[in-house]
Amino acid sequence: MEVLISRRKDIADELKDAELHSSKRRKTEVENWQSSVQKLEHEFQSFEQEVEQSSSFSRIGLSNRADKIHKEVEDLLDQGKFSEGILLHLYEDKMQPLVMTNLKGEAFVESLRKVITSLSEVSSIGIYGMGGVGKTTLAMHIHDHLLKESRFSVLQWLTGITRKITTAKEEQLRRRRRKR
Repeated sequence: MEVLISRRKDIADELKDAELHSSKRRKTEVENWQSSVQKLEHEFQSFEQEVEQSSSFSRIGLSNRADKIHKEVEDLLDQGKFSEGILLHLYEDKMQPLVMTNLKGEAFVESLRKVITSLSEVSSIGIYGMGGVGKTTLAMHIHDHLLKESRFSVLQWLTGITRKITTAKEEQLRRRRRKR
């Protein structure tokens, strides 16, 4: 039973980590397995209490139940191998390139190079500027570059952030620059 409980805990930790840091979700069969294991854990605890409280004579009658629990433990350990994996990949089909045109202009190429270089140090970026200067195109090129690199399992971007948020971020940047 200890091996089964350890396996359930290991899988729970792996699921928690994967769901937090990637575009993956647990398979339904894994949820069902976890539920079965927890149910058996409770049954085993109740069985242990009965054994402790029973007399020597009545313990003989409990051996069939012990055999049943042992068989269930073996079955669940076998099922818990999950040779096909425990996670589903959610965004595989949605990760497609966005840009169909080539870059134009030295400043644009230089901006793209700077952003891509800085992404080894940060996990999010902000692009701002006057309308029509190519912010969306730059973001699309960055997206496509990261897609080819396969460094991130999910790429997200927000557009149309309000001036109020932008002003708060600008104030944060000003404070950081003053501290330096």
